[in-house]
Amino acid sequence: MTMRTTKKHLESCIDTINKHFFIDKVNHTTPGHYSLSEGYGGYCLHKLSDRLDCFGVSDVFRCGYVPKKDLLHRLNAFIQGIEMVKR
Repeated sequence: MTMRTTKKHLESCIDTINKHFFIDKVNHTTPGHYSLSEGYGGYCLHKLSDRLDCFGVSDVFRCGYVPKKDLLHRLNAFIQGIEMVKR
């Protein structure tokens, strides 16, 4: 039986990513903050600009809005990559 992917699964992964980069999940205005964006029936990982002189977000995976399960796979791969680099 396959488990249904929920928005909470995605948010949990994004919290993990923010923790790896020492970003406070409460302050969504911190440069470099990762967040979940919802639109067009799908989900996307956004990153707040690192630059202090401008404000904007970027699509981290450059794939636009995708189904929850697709984004969950991308987030898990991203987390594994971060953890491999930290070893």
